[in-house]
Amino acid sequence: MTTGSRAVRSPSRHWPGRACSPPGTRRACTCGTTATATPCAWTVVLLVLCLAVYAVLLVAEAVRPRLSYDERRWATVFPLGMTAAATLSVATAVGVPWLRGPGRVLEWVAVAVWLLVAAGAVADAVRTARAEAAEGR
Repeated sequence: MTTGSRAVRSPSRHWPGRACSPPGTRRACTCGTTATATPCAWTVVLLVLCLAVYAVLLVAEAVRPRLSYDERRWATVFPLGMTAAATLSVATAVGVPWLRGPGRVLEWVAVAVWLLVAAGAVADAVRTARAEAAEGR
């Protein structure tokens, strides 16, 4: 928030304790102590790192597919969902509205993967229960 020509530190609802630009400006929040500071460069760097890991996970799943259910698939599901959440959060916190589109796409990919893995877990549990019941007869 600014008063006259000087910036005033005000808490942000996205980043408590951080300075925020006045409403209607291009940048929503910054990491500096004034409203004229540059956006959080480290936030964007971490997002890029997360997106790189996202790509590595997808390539690894495509290169070495496990055609049956495997509990280790949940280790892929969690980062996919967190990357989607991080992308949406960075879009709001840094004030980059065009990141919301990719964030929504990543969100739906994560939901689809979660549903597939959850369906695989249920099918595996049913198959295991039937096999145990058949052995017990």
